Amino acid sequence: MLINLHNKQWVENMHLHWDEYRKSYIDSIDYINKYEPSEDKDKMYEYGLSLEKLYRYNDALTFYNSQLENYPEDETLNFRKGIMLLSYANDKAGIDHIKFAMERNNMFTKTGLEVLGEFLQENGMKGKKEELKDFALKMADEYNKKEEELELLKVTDNFVEANISEEMYSQIKEKLNNLKFIKRAFLVTKKLNYSEGEFLVLAVITKSNNVNGDALVQILKDTQLPYFLLHLNTNVAFTKLLKKIKNSEILNR
Repeated sequence: MLINLHNKQWVENMHLHWDEYRKSYIDSIDYINKYEPSEDKDKMYEYGLSLEKLYRYNDALTFYNSQLENYPEDETLNFRKGIMLLSYANDKAGIDHIKFAMERNNMFTKTGLEVLGEFLQENGMKGKKEELKDFALKMADEYNKKEEELELLKVTDNFVEANISEEMYSQIKEKLNNLKFIKRAFLVTKKLNYSEGEFLVLAVITKSNNVNGDALVQILKDTQLPYFLLHLNTNVAFTKLLKKIKNSEILNR
């Protein structure tokens, strides 16, 4: 009875997503057939993932092994190899590959912890699980800090002079000058500590709380850079901080 229920649910799910599954399957076959060995890492990753999507796990593992001979430090190749070893070959050697990738790039942290936890639980490896406890806590803490710095602004963040061209700076200044509700504005860059990249931060003091937020957002969108928008009217701590950063003040009237 339970098997019949699961089968029914599987058929219903396939019916709902059949076009999506079919397209993914066909795209993967097409990519594999057209693939030519390349030093382009993105093409390399896509080829390996295409093999995985077709459930050709042995072929995927063989491919990752061959590429790791040339790129032994590559986080993505190590991570995918680790996934193949743990999830499909049930080989604990995958643990080290997952850890290697997580330690070097925390974009792999969330999935890596899930895969490690599932493998250790299913294989009853209590000793290894305890051994990895501190590592998991450390990775989870770094992951949380990464998420936080991507979503929030704090006075303890690493703010520096705006890392943009003079042309872009002038364009932003001109647009801000046309917004009469702005009294003062600061433009800086927020450097990330737990991820690669940075954010452009526009902080404004307005003449009243009647602010055209859409106009400010559009200015930032036009830069095509990741950004934060901050209203400083009731944020004295941030105002004091931004004043200290070199060339941070872009408008004052």
